[in-house]
Amino acid sequence: MDSYSITDSSNRIIRNTFTVTMITYVLSSLTSSLGSMIDGVVIGQFLGVDAMAAFGLASPVLIVFALVGAVLSSGARNRFTLMVGKGDMAGARGVFTLSMVLSVGISVALMLLTMVFATPLCILLGAQGSAAELLDQTRGYLLGFSIGLPGMNASRVLYGYMAIDNDRQLTVISSLALTLVDIVLDVLIAAAGGGTFGMGLATAVSHYVQMGVLLLHFRRKDRLIHFSLKDIRWKEAAAMIGKGLPVGAGRVSNARSVIFNQILAGVAAAGCIAAYSVHRQADSLLNPFVFGVSNTLVGQTQ
Repeated sequence: MDSYSITDSSNRIIRNTFTVTMITYVLSSLTSSLGSMIDGVVIGQFLGVDAMAAFGLASPVLIVFALVGAVLSSGARNRFTLMVGKGDMAGARGVFTLSMVLSVGISVALMLLTMVFATPLCILLGAQGSAAELLDQTRGYLLGFSIGLPGMNASRVLYGYMAIDNDRQLTVISSLALTLVDIVLDVLIAAAGGGTFGMGLATAVSHYVQMGVLLLHFRRKDRLIHFSLKDIRWKEAAAMIGKGLPVGAGRVSNARSVIFNQILAGVAAAGCIAAYSVHRQADSLLNPFVFGVSNTLVGQTQ
């Protein structure tokens, strides 16, 4: 009887751990795509076919923008737990600090590059040929969205540490905050007659709100993660990125839609690009759950 009780208790703990961890991974995956999914819904409902087509042209590069957070989050989490397991707390602090510095630094660089090269980037994405009239709206959305890159990728990296530092409920709260803020701002901008730039900017603001919620974790005195510039070991950057590359490789494959957009821009009207964008949005609703379950299974076996 005692043996049965112990076994049943152990199974319950494993089930609960798996469920909570899976939810965390799903939310972590959603954090870089939830804002754009909301934008797609609101744009499709209120701004018309051309705006939806422009959003569809911009979508592939949004995946590339999110690679920074995806790669660093996965790699940093691996290195951080290794350092903690070895009792090297200074190394763990350095890994956390380095992952945050890299995520923000690379994101700022991407933001500036997008602002400078927005027009040629939009042409590369397919705003040419029969879709040349979509250039301004595509550029507007990219410019607005790019402002939020540091907040988006910093939030993605912070997500990975919340599960380790026993603050999973904050990930749920931050995702709810992102969703609520983005929906409210999108609807207000649409009602005011705003365009795609406003939609992208609304998502950027929501990512900074999400980051602000996650930063509330640092009010805890018993936290495991600490920001410490003096503990950074720059050589850890290579190991961190190397560990996270498999996640990044999987996401890069999703950017193949830029090729289909270019084909559609050459032979079809904006309505076809808009329809393909809606199809991709439906796929993006499923991907975070598949990603979450697979990462949880891998994590449980390590």
